[in-house]
Amino acid sequence: MGGRPYVGKVPLAKLGPEHVQAMMRALERKGLSPRTVSLARTVLRRSLGDAVRWDKVSRNAAALVRAPRKAESKIDDALDAGEAAQVLAAAAGHRLEALAVLVLAVGLRQGEALSLRWDDLDLDADGGTVTITESKTDAGRRTVALPPFVVLALRAHRARQLKERLAATYWDDPELVFATMAGTKLNRSNVLHWWLALTVSAGVGRRRFHASRHTAATLMLNNGVPLEVVSATLGHAGYAITADVYAKVRPKLQRQAADVMEGLLGG
Repeated sequence: MGGRPYVGKVPLAKLGPEHVQAMMRALERKGLSPRTVSLARTVLRRSLGDAVRWDKVSRNAAALVRAPRKAESKIDDALDAGEAAQVLAAAAGHRLEALAVLVLAVGLRQGEALSLRWDDLDLDADGGTVTITESKTDAGRRTVALPPFVVLALRAHRARQLKERLAATYWDDPELVFATMAGTKLNRSNVLHWWLALTVSAGVGRRRFHASRHTAATLMLNNGVPLEVVSATLGHAGYAITADVYAKVRPKLQRQAADVMEGLLGG
């Protein structure tokens, strides 16, 4: 078929596989993940299946197009310890500084962090925790121990937010940990733009927000935190998921194990 396929409005009876393929490529160009593109194809395939049964079309064009391959989890944009420290330094003093500290330290997903409420936090300096209550899976609902520096950052954030609330004429939800200047939930896209600007200003280039999660995981694994503990911290449904996603980290862990045994028995 010569030329570029028409990707605008197409009469249902003329919809062909080439139009579905063009739609999927357009979604990919917008930066949507293979999973999201596959979901769009699935929705269209089911709708066209109904149209076939109702004799509106003679074939299901979406069923003739293969779903995009499942992409491997990308962890090569994870920060090393020095780069993570640069990002934290760049975030210092910003009203969302504690968000950067939290996600880099314990690897919360963006949605988990933005849904946090003050009741979910125990800011005891000697044993602080964060409890994730909003998750799609049982494993995602978890309580995670917080390092003392994260507790201090969250305490400072709470004090800063209280000053903002007192100065504001309206504050929507006083229980939200991370909120706008009006106390409403932060927009995910706006948070992403802030994060990208933050990593650029820190001198580490554009890094996905999800890179903070991979950063926390790889730093923990590379510094001897057991796989099952990292898995529980991330809220994975099983150790196998953690091991699969972070397979590239395992050679270093195996070398650490070899070095430990050298120290114990090699002498």
